[in-house]
Amino acid sequence: MRIFCLLIAALPALAQNVSPFAPPPFATDPAACYVGQLYINTATSTYKQCSATNTWTPFVRGPASSVNGNVPQFSGTTGGVLTGGLPVATVATANALVETNGSGLIDPSFITSSSGSFGAICHATITTTAGQSTIGSTCTLGSSYIQVFLNGTLLTVGSGNDYTISGNNVVMDSTNYSGGLAAGQKITVVQ
Repeated sequence: MRIFCLLIAALPALAQNVSPFAPPPFATDPAACYVGQLYINTATSTYKQCSATNTWTPFVRGPASSVNGNVPQFSGTTGGVLTGGLPVATVATANALVETNGSGLIDPSFITSSSGSFGAICHATITTTAGQSTIGSTCTLGSSYIQVFLNGTLLTVGSGNDYTISGNNVVMDSTNYSGGLAAGQKITVVQ
């Protein structure tokens, strides 16, 4: 019993370290491995694990800093490095992912006016004047699929609903929109 205590007391104190071991370094993936082995690839500074017999898989490594709310994006084809990612937006924003609004809808500003974008052949936004109930559209409205939004909210077409189509005009329902629309409202027509 005394010998055992003396041996422990004689061991040198270990310096504090995050990890008590360092994975072995190699410049390339070793040819053979068993599940659970770790190593660091010194050529790419990538930590890897053996996920199946003779199969090395990189640990996913993020950027030095991140942007709150961004969706991570892989860099390269190794599957081991993430970039700062892409922003998420509820209105049209360059190089952003689409997020639906509180109603689960995509804001019409994401749809461009160029022919073919999202199948849209026309996209027009009109700012209303006070009391306006008939909104002339630059789109040639016909029997093809049309969506009308009021300030980003999708409206329902048909008599007794939000609007009807008359020629190239959007006509607001007189019951639901008695007195017309207020000034400065945004009507977006997508066809």
